Amino acid sequence: MKTNYTDGQPVGPWQRLKSFFCRNNGNKHTGVYAAERKGMNMDQAVASKSEPEIEIPESEKKDASKLMTEERFWELIGNPKSPDSLYDRLSSLSEDELFGYRYWWEHFCDMSYRQDLWAAVYIYRGGCGDDSFDYFRYWLVTQGRDVFYNAMKNADSLCDVFADVKDGDPTDEEADYVVMDILNRRNNDSDYYYKALRRYTMPDRELPEMEFEWEEEDEESMRRVCPRTFDRWWDK
Repeated sequence: MKTNYTDGQPVGPWQRLKSFFCRNNGNKHTGVYAAERKGMNMDQAVASKSEPEIEIPESEKKDASKLMTEERFWELIGNPKSPDSLYDRLSSLSEDELFGYRYWWEHFCDMSYRQDLWAAVYIYRGGCGDDSFDYFRYWLVTQGRDVFYNAMKNADSLCDVFADVKDGDPTDEEADYVVMDILNRRNNDSDYYYKALRRYTMPDRELPEMEFEWEEEDEESMRRVCPRTFDRWWDK
């Protein structure tokens, strides 16, 4: 039987749906947190957060949506069998290209905030809290264009994809940090990403309220959403 993942909270979609992180500077991915992840000097991280913000007129900001095409984004994503890492593929990009990439990354992560996809990963893992559902969506984007769009058309298509999941857990928290980590390291500044972000316009991120067609206590409701996935993976 699969482990019931809780993220330290009761499993399932009926708990508080947290806002998608990295939506603004008031989350755990600020300078101090990034410094902790990379072993950077805490005094430097705190100092960087205390620097006064420089207001940049909207007319002078670059529209991140125009800095990279969708086709180029998926070329960079590649697929799980790509010989090099996503970090390596992005490391040579310019700052403008990295924010263009980030635009599409956020776009597809938000697009996949759907109850049927949550049902699919919940069934496969034997449980999926809200944090894990975020990390699952990052993983889903890293599987490449074909897997992603097939899942958007039919969440049950993930039934076969799950069979090839590395370590049996379709989540990838680190994938959301790649652009931040590249820019912070490149500039030796644990909070550079957020400073640079002020120079770009990114769409407001408003996740819709999710209306579930399944309940965690009702196995038949889960099966109706993803029948193949349920028959193959539930309680295995």
